[in-house]
Amino acid sequence: MSKKLKNYKEKKTMNAHSTRTGTKDIALERVYRLLELAQAEHAKHPGRSKRYVQLLERISTRYRVRMPLEVKTAYCKHCKTVWKEGHNVTKRVKGTMLNATCGECGKPKRFNLAAKTKKESS
Repeated sequence: MSKKLKNYKEKKTMNAHSTRTGTKDIALERVYRLLELAQAEHAKHPGRSKRYVQLLERISTRYRVRMPLEVKTAYCKHCKTVWKEGHNVTKRVKGTMLNATCGECGKPKRFNLAAKTKKESS
């Protein structure tokens, strides 16, 4: 189990009367696990890695789980390639924006880092 998932579980308080909370927790666990598998398989089996990314997107959509920023910044939304810094992605921080350009398909992806720091400080 990843450190990020353990931190999430510690922060999350489970409501005993809600079964949806339980299914969303399980779905988020699966998303993290699929991301770990995709990162591990990327070097040897890129096709399998892309399939894992497709599955994690599908799980998050089906169970309406919002993907955390660390999951969103780990792969290309266009070609489903898992990013490994220094190999197939260029990440640049300009002000409060993170600009990532995929090395496989060349599509840019932008993230606002100010929203993340604002939520953490609250």
